[in-house]
Amino acid sequence: VEAHYLALELTESMSMSNPERSIKMMHRLKGIGVSLVIDDFGIGFSNLSYLKRLPLDKLKIDRTFVSGLIHSPGDGSIVRSVIRLAHSLGLQVVAEGVESVGQVRVLAEEGCDSFQGYYFKPALCASDLPDLLRDQAGIDPATLVRQTQEGTVLLVEDEKNVINSFVRLLRGQNIQLLAVSSAKEAYEILACQEIQVVVSDFRMPDQDGICLLGNIKQLYPRTVRILMTGHVDTEMFQNTINQAEVFKFIAKPWSSEQVIGTLHEAFRRYNRRTLP
Repeated sequence: VEAHYLALELTESMSMSNPERSIKMMHRLKGIGVSLVIDDFGIGFSNLSYLKRLPLDKLKIDRTFVSGLIHSPGDGSIVRSVIRLAHSLGLQVVAEGVESVGQVRVLAEEGCDSFQGYYFKPALCASDLPDLLRDQAGIDPATLVRQTQEGTVLLVEDEKNVINSFVRLLRGQNIQLLAVSSAKEAYEILACQEIQVVVSDFRMPDQDGICLLGNIKQLYPRTVRILMTGHVDTEMFQNTINQAEVFKFIAKPWSSEQVIGTLHEAFRRYNRRTLP
């Protein structure tokens, strides 16, 4: 093939084992038209003084960071930082290991240039590639946009009777209710669309409400957070305030007036936060 059709993916550790030799070799390859990509960026021993000297075209963000993108504030910060760093150096960014629409939307929002992973297609044999190219498989542009719908509450609760009570309670209130039974589902929905208010039960099977709301505070600081619990002790109260910075508590059992009043107040707070 002609050189400009070829892209070589070089692992960060291999490229840096003998930097001066690698730089010379990479310039020779670049000189004949070969594209160069640093693979698994961020898991080796990055040296920015060398990175700016390399004749690169792209960086690939390792899947270990992408997998935690929508639920780990730390991984999210790393991904955003790598994208900004790469763009400041004139490089494109490829995210590896993309497996959900939530990851796609967050990456697109942060300006990631390309995506790779099972969300689009599992690994293929060479014999299957002609069909893929012939079909011109693509992605609906709407998938890349994080949706917004006003007046949305996300309820994180694993007890069906509580969910049903909320459904009945909010009839006629002009409030859209989305209900999930795990923190994992909540993170995916938050990544896919703008949520104004999150109400989470404290006792959840995969992650307690304080930890969930604390992560949401860092990932989506404009979202108003409410904790629902049947018991509050001093330690729990302190953690809720200090870690999650919740707006309100909803105590079990609740009164209808309390819940509706709290939600409307939460929407007003969200709207004040988003005013220009």
